[in-house]
Amino acid sequence: MKTRVIMPAIGIVLLTAGCKKELELDYRDIEPVLVVEANLGEGGATVVLTQTTPMDEPMNRTRLTDAVVTISGADGVDEQLVAGADGIYSAAIVPTSGVSYSLAVERPGGFRAVSECVMQHRATIAEAGFSWISMPYDEVAVLSVYVNDPPERGDAYWLRVFRNGEVYAWQVADDRFALDGRLELSMMTARRNPTDPDDEDNLDDGDVLTISVAAIPPHVYDYLTRLSAHAVAGPTTFTGDFCLGYFLASTPSETSVTFSR
Repeated sequence: MKTRVIMPAIGIVLLTAGCKKELELDYRDIEPVLVVEANLGEGGATVVLTQTTPMDEPMNRTRLTDAVVTISGADGVDEQLVAGADGIYSAAIVPTSGVSYSLAVERPGGFRAVSECVMQHRATIAEAGFSWISMPYDEVAVLSVYVNDPPERGDAYWLRVFRNGEVYAWQVADDRFALDGRLELSMMTARRNPTDPDDEDNLDDGDVLTISVAAIPPHVYDYLTRLSAHAVAGPTTFTGDFCLGYFLASTPSETSVTFSR
């Protein structure tokens, strides 16, 4: 039996009346923190280095190129990545499934951070498409992506969606809710009758959505889950000097769908 506590509406009004107060948030000034976005797959290795931006300043996405970045593996791989004109470090490394790889990032002043990741199996997208659901405010297009999921493993996946080549949305999920060897990843997208022309989620007829799904290990899943909740506290994916970001050894599978009302 559940106990319910009922508070009359008048009581709520009395409690909240006169409690309005203007809050002043005092952000601490801290040194920028390195952010590493590193991927290793069949297409090779790419690493992007940036820094965090203070809360009261515009987002700074300048890529850093003053680091020594290396990837080594249990299969004998030992490569130093080279930064291109676009600021992206890269190397033509062909990873092997099930092999552990290590990423090391060194910067002036003695900074060194290391992350390890076992090359994941390649996820398989079974199908993807839109369906409309009714909400109190409008109909909403739901993008559903079905991934073949081996039932004998506890896997997690990273779904990334690009609209006409630009980042649109992403999410992570594990396979606890997989059914009959398939896991559904879904996200709400456009409204049938959008009222805000500046809504970033709004899709136009003809928009091409490129869908990317990658299998990810538990430590990357935990990091991305915290990131999606706008929380960075807790264990990081790197050892050594503190930094944010991830190193993922996984080749994603891709497909595309075109949006139409």
